[in-house]
Amino acid sequence: MATHENFIVAVELGSSKVSAVAGEKQPDGAVRILAFAQEPSETFIRKGRIYNIDKFGQCLSRLKEKLERGVGMSVAKAYVGIGGMGMHTILNSITKQYPDRVKVTEQMIDVLQDENNGSQPIDRDIIGVVPQEYKLDAHRTDDPVGILTQSLTGNFLNIVAAAQTKQQIIDNFAQCRIEVVDLPVTFLSLADNMVSARQRQSGCVFVDMGAQTTSVAIFKGGLLRHLAVIPLGGGNITTDIATAYQIDEAEAEEIKLKYNFGMEYIDEEDKEIFTTSDGREYPLNDLKKLVSARLEEIILNVKYQIDLSQYKLSQLMSGIVLTGGVAKTGGIDSAFKLVTDIQSPVLVSRGLKLTYRTGKQDFNKDGSYDCAISLIDKGNENCCGGPVVRPTDIFSPQIKPEKPAEQPVTPADPQKPATSTVSEDGRIRGGDIATGMAQEKETTAEEQPKKTSKLKAGLGRLANWAKGGLTKLVSEDD
Repeated sequence: MATHENFIVAVELGSSKVSAVAGEKQPDGAVRILAFAQEPSETFIRKGRIYNIDKFGQCLSRLKEKLERGVGMSVAKAYVGIGGMGMHTILNSITKQYPDRVKVTEQMIDVLQDENNGSQPIDRDIIGVVPQEYKLDAHRTDDPVGILTQSLTGNFLNIVAAAQTKQQIIDNFAQCRIEVVDLPVTFLSLADNMVSARQRQSGCVFVDMGAQTTSVAIFKGGLLRHLAVIPLGGGNITTDIATAYQIDEAEAEEIKLKYNFGMEYIDEEDKEIFTTSDGREYPLNDLKKLVSARLEEIILNVKYQIDLSQYKLSQLMSGIVLTGGVAKTGGIDSAFKLVTDIQSPVLVSRGLKLTYRTGKQDFNKDGSYDCAISLIDKGNENCCGGPVVRPTDIFSPQIKPEKPAEQPVTPADPQKPATSTVSEDGRIRGGDIATGMAQEKETTAEEQPKKTSKLKAGLGRLANWAKGGLTKLVSEDD
């Protein structure tokens, strides 16, 4: 197996699965995939947050082992995508007044940024900052250095998440001996590889419709203007089906994928039925209405986030870009047009614009590794920890114990009474008898006497030693 001593590792903490990829950046900007692995996460990640630390640790250990087998080296570091329910943006402004007009310097901008970073909201951690335009007196610009002004205002879009979210991830990875290099926002890393510069400039809404959450980002003028994670996703549709028809979620998921319909026109005259695994029959129209109702709720929540931003849909000329598992639902683009009443296009993304290479032809056919690959594109630090250290190597280099020096053999004195003991296995051991037998040299097969001859010889020696004074082999206490 070929070994790679320089590679980047990325881990995406999804609500349905955890994905890990090890890859190398190529000179042409592509990513070469060296190893990849996935583990289901429904039992320990909910709405993008880790809630069962033990199960997550077991999952991470398995992923680490799989990657190490794939690259032939150990994994010491990783870039870990952060996301989940409750993540959103807060606009913050910092203003500085000066006695006279001054020329703006990089140091002045750094002061504004440092003050913003220190303005941590209660019960929230700032996990990312996107500088917006700067206001210099009455003038606005995104490049203020070198301009004369008496008043300088920095506008910052702070991306926040629940307190301790970052530290929890860092601690959990540390338990598996993996250092977290950085915690980029997964959703924004994905957007960098799915939303073009033109779309960002003219304005668009990027929507990632996942299993348990739906993430919304609004871009305008080339910058992120708003971000929010909605705690609704495809899993809610599955749960609705399972609850309504009293079936388990595995069967409900199969039914959802089988029919794959969204908010489509429902013909009340249609009498088509569907059948559950236990033979019960129901009108297909009822199932369509159930799915349509939940999809409408998700889309209305997306629209609400757009309304919360400073931009209207009519100002976002590039419309809506959709990705994620739910985005593959039939007629999802028509459903967004119907609910949001948007006049701009609604596009379903067909995959990453980033080029990646791998020897596996079926790799990432469903797009489930898109986020992890995007995270690798963000990384630049080597995550290789050198040769893999197995448990047996922990105490290496092992020092072999020295072989004890051979002691000269002293012939047994036939006049000296032999001492005797009882071994742990209950057998009688005579001191000189055991010594004498241990000192016998091994013989070759040709030199070995028959078993009956050895038995007689042993009995003869025992009789002779007994005559020399051995009156009792084992005491009553033994």
